[in-house]
Amino acid sequence: MSLRMQIGTFRLLALIPLLLAQAYLFLRARSAILSSLRQGRFRYGVIIATGLAMGILSVMNAGPVFSRTTWVEPSWGARTFLFYLPAIWAFGSIFSVLLLGLTRAASMLTKTAIRLYRKGANREAAPGPDPDRRRLLRAGVVSLAAAP
Repeated sequence: MSLRMQIGTFRLLALIPLLLAQAYLFLRARSAILSSLRQGRFRYGVIIATGLAMGILSVMNAGPVFSRTTWVEPSWGARTFLFYLPAIWAFGSIFSVLLLGLTRAASMLTKTAIRLYRKGANREAAPGPDPDRRRLLRAGVVSLAAAP
């Protein structure tokens, strides 16, 4: 049995992380925009514009990946807007998601470490034996033993 993969399957597997990264970036951008102090219509307009820009760049990246046409020597404008811009967006979005994930993981680890440290620092040492209580118990036992 051969482990060779069809080129279409490989292209699809290469495109899935890109689409997931862009979805994550869109959700992060959406939450940042919604938490702004601007008016509701403006916020939703910016969210729609962000989604459209990300969608257009995704389609521009997916087009050359899945098309079978070859250009011998495309013009400078075609190379810039059809290949370089979507490629920079694709790699930038994947690396941005990796960086955001690493910072979020580092933040969570730091918060957990601080919480555990504070929990341990606030814990008081167990109190030692109380000598007054011992004297009281000893007096009680002696009085019981002296009873007729």
